[in-house]
Amino acid sequence: MAQEKIQNADHIVWIFPIWWGSFPALLKGFIDRTFLPGFAFKYRENSPMWDKLLIGKTSEIICTMDSPTLYYKYLLGESGVKVFRKSILDFCGIKVVKTTYFSMVRKVNDEKIKTWLNQANAIGFKRAKSLI
Repeated sequence: MAQEKIQNADHIVWIFPIWWGSFPALLKGFIDRTFLPGFAFKYRENSPMWDKLLIGKTSEIICTMDSPTLYYKYLLGESGVKVFRKSILDFCGIKVVKTTYFSMVRKVNDEKIKTWLNQANAIGFKRAKSLI
C-alpha cells in the first residue's frame, strides 16, 4: 500500500522529529521495508552502479527538534537529515526541494505551535495547489 502511494505521488512531504541528531528508528524501519530493490532502486548486473527508480519525484522535509536550528545545521552538519536526503531519497532518485526546521519545541508556547502548524499547512497547500 505504501509503495503504491509513493509510486502514484509526484511530491512527498516527510514530517518527523530529530532524535539524537537523526530521524527516528520507526522511519528507518519504514524505509527498510518499503524502499526495496526493484521498487526504489535496482542494482545493475556486474556493476557497482544502480538505477534510481523514483526519478521525477520531489520531496520536502519538515523536522521538529529541541536543539536550536543553527546548532543542528552548522555544528552537527544536519547529520540525520543529510543521511535521509542523500543516502536514501537521492539514492532512489527523489529530489528534496526544501527542508524546514521547527526547533526548540520543548520551550515554545501554544501560539508558536499554532504558527508552525499554519506554516506546515501552507507548505502542503502551496504544493498541492501547484499540482492542480
